[in-house]
Parts: sequence; structure tokens; C-alpha cells
Amino acid sequence: MEENEDAWDLYCALQSQWRVSGFGIVGLDYSQIWPVAEMLEIEVTPDVFRKIRMLEAEELKEQAEKPQKENRDDKNKPGDKRRKKA
Repeated sequence: MEENEDAWDLYCALQSQWRVSGFGIVGLDYSQIWPVAEMLEIEVTPDVFRKIRMLEAEELKEQAEKPQKENRDDKNKPGDKRRKKA
């Protein structure tokens, strides 16, 4: 959708600007939004900023669920002592 194009382009350009801790990604480095937007000639309106934050929230949610899913999948792998015996 054309009305989302600026937010999407900016979000994609910010993919190297994630803040990371020992527990994984924490969020985007907001201080880098405006320099990147300026370089791409994108005006950061309240609407564009809101869309960036929504995309960020979805990524954080997906990343938070990832280890839980991987742990569940690992439980029944051969060699795992927690594996249920038939």
C-alpha cells in the first residue's frame, strides 16, 4: 500500500540499528531514525513514526516467541534426556 511505503522503506533501512542486550534485541535505536530518514528523503511524520513503532513491536513479539518455540521443538529430539520414552 502506497501510504505505508515511506514507513516500510525507513524500517527496512533501520535493520542494522537494533539495540541488543544479553537477552536479545531490545528495540530500535530511535536516535538513528531521523538521520536515516533524512538520507532517504523521508519525512518522519507522526504517522510514519507510529508505523515504525508498530513494525518494531511485531518484530519484538516475534523474537520473544522464538526461543520458546525452539525450546518446545528441542524437547523431543533424539538424545534429549527429557524425551518421553515410549
